[in-house]
Amino acid sequence: MEAVNNLCNDGNITFSIPANSTITFASQATLNRSLFINGTTATNLTVSGGDTHRIFEVTNDATARMAGFTISNGNGFDGTTNGAMGAMLVSAGATALLTRMTIANSRGQQELFCKITPLWATRPRRLIMGAACI
Repeated sequence: MEAVNNLCNDGNITFSIPANSTITFASQATLNRSLFINGTTATNLTVSGGDTHRIFEVTNDATARMAGFTISNGNGFDGTTNGAMGAMLVSAGATALLTRMTIANSRGQQELFCKITPLWATRPRRLIMGAACI
């Protein structure tokens, strides 16, 4: 998370860690500037919320591009987020671009962030996915 907080707008995060690694966030990562999180360099990388909180929130008209990893064990019922979206919340005006991603074992009032509902579809935000929700 420190890498996210210290990143300049349009910066990149690339992982250099062993295959099959899991990174568990101690709290939600709020992505308030445009960035690219590249997991394609770390085979079978998982980013987890430890089933205690949502993993990512994209805010402030930011564009979060993510590729090549799994987001799992997010929990939207953490007492601060009204149960919305367990894995990722994309706030109004923000964009999430996902490529070769898997979203797994996350829970929230609306299950996974990739469940599209009429209310979700009418808000000014974009979610462009090349992801599987399991």
